Amino acid sequence: MTTFLPFYYERPESQQGTVIFSAFLSLFVLSFFSALLIVIAGVLFFKEMSWYFFAAYAGYIFFNSPAFIIEYIFLAKNKNSLIVYYAFIAFTLQVL
Repeated sequence: MTTFLPFYYERPESQQGTVIFSAFLSLFVLSFFSALLIVIAGVLFFKEMSWYFFAAYAGYIFFNSPAFIIEYIFLAKNKNSLIVYYAFIAFTLQVL
């Protein structure tokens, strides 16, 4: 993700959407396999623990990692005020 912003800015405006989609797709695939690995490892190696714990953690990994790209999109499009709103809403939802 650290190369997303420089790579985004060096592309013409018509290709910037492709860069965002590619970054999201790569994060989605990595998150899916990470979540799957967590569930499989939990079932195989930690049989005494409830698999619901591992499923909840896998869900967190699956949804949280691709959500980070939202902040990068706001940075790339110079929507600084939306970053603050997004952070406030995300924090509020986590506390609830």
